[in-house]
Amino acid sequence: MAPMIPSAPARRALSLCVLNLMRQVLHRSLLPALLLSFSALLTPAPAAEPPGSDPLTREIGSVIRERLDAYRRGDAVAWARHVAPDCLCGPLTPAELQKEITARLPSLRIWYGEIEELQVRSYGEAVVARYRATEHSEVGGQRLAFTGWRTETFVRRGSSWVLVALSDAPIPADPPIARVDPRILNSLVGRYAYGDGLVDTVTREADHLAVQATGQPKEEIFPESETTFFAKGQDWRLLFDRDAEGRVTGLRFRQGGHDLVAVRMKDAGTTNLEGIQ
Repeated sequence: MAPMIPSAPARRALSLCVLNLMRQVLHRSLLPALLLSFSALLTPAPAAEPPGSDPLTREIGSVIRERLDAYRRGDAVAWARHVAPDCLCGPLTPAELQKEITARLPSLRIWYGEIEELQVRSYGEAVVARYRATEHSEVGGQRLAFTGWRTETFVRRGSSWVLVALSDAPIPADPPIARVDPRILNSLVGRYAYGDGLVDTVTREADHLAVQATGQPKEEIFPESETTFFAKGQDWRLLFDRDAEGRVTGLRFRQGGHDLVAVRMKDAGTTNLEGIQ
């Protein structure tokens, strides 16, 4: 039997029917997906939160800022709302600090700058915060400033966080870096023994030196003078000693007005300035 071939009008009607059916399927299945895709493209992505901006860090940062601002204003009552009466806040008790804030002369301005590098750790009902801030003092047009790390402990009392302990660690200001002849830097390279197995190894690092104590990481040290070197942000110094002939004989680690003396080891190589490149 020969296959049945629809007439031209029938074929046209069939094509229109199929096309209409395809349109309905596309409308029902693809249109919602397309609309969702366009909506996603037009909706701005949520801004990423900066590091350290979790809710607890923001809350503690706000509590610290409110207390520091009250101290700046000389508002002892507002300051005390953030501090426990038995707070271990330094040499003065909170009551003594309140009196000091109240008695401050209007001509004396004391304030803290930005709270930087804030880190917060939670331990149940207690929170420990560590941050860096600069304290400024101004009187009669004269200004002082020093930067330090502050570690503060808070406990929740009612709906508020109150300060129960505080400690300061000043960050020493670095002296200007002196320009030193490279031959002098080379003459200081070597090993220096304190005794009992503790050795400082001094190496050359471009235009400065580095020191590495036994079992410790290497630290860069910079010249304050031809014989005195410092590490950035530290309060200790390394002082190199020479004899009458200019030979390096040892070094001294100085901190807090006290010295630890190390003797240069015999395997240190050349020890005087003559002929050193």
